[in-house]
Amino acid sequence: FDVSVRDGEIYDSGRQSETYDRDADVYSLAGFIRRAMALAIDVVLVLLIALFAYFTGLFVFYGFDFGSYDIGDMMMPLYLTLFLLSSTYFVFLHAFGGMTVGKMIMGIKLINKYGEGIGICDAFIRWIGYYISGAFLCAGFLWALVDSESQTWHDKLAGTYVVKD
Repeated sequence: FDVSVRDGEIYDSGRQSETYDRDADVYSLAGFIRRAMALAIDVVLVLLIALFAYFTGLFVFYGFDFGSYDIGDMMMPLYLTLFLLSSTYFVFLHAFGGMTVGKMIMGIKLINKYGEGIGICDAFIRWIGYYISGAFLCAGFLWALVDSESQTWHDKLAGTYVVKD
């Protein structure tokens, strides 16, 4: 398969003719601002859902008396709730549709180098790559600004592209 990037668009000229009517599929790569806005929307959404779930759980277990407990004891369940919810959110939405809510709102989607959606394994690898991209002062996210294919480190790790829908 021959995939190339010219002028910010992905050209896939190696597709089988029985699958597609034309020789090359053209995808317009999503810009950094659009991607950043989609991620911000997703983070806010996941955070709000996690906080709602967390405080609902506190209310169920402690009633209105959770002020008497140490804040340190209350933070670990919050982190665990946030981690589980965010990993489920990003992995499953990317694997089954290629779009999170933020990507839907911003009109972008996730594809592999063949122009197809990604599977659960690639979505999980990409999710782990988020931590790698963020670990070094978010340099992995900012890498999309200088990369010729507008890929972040987690995109390169999973072999994905973010394109306009």
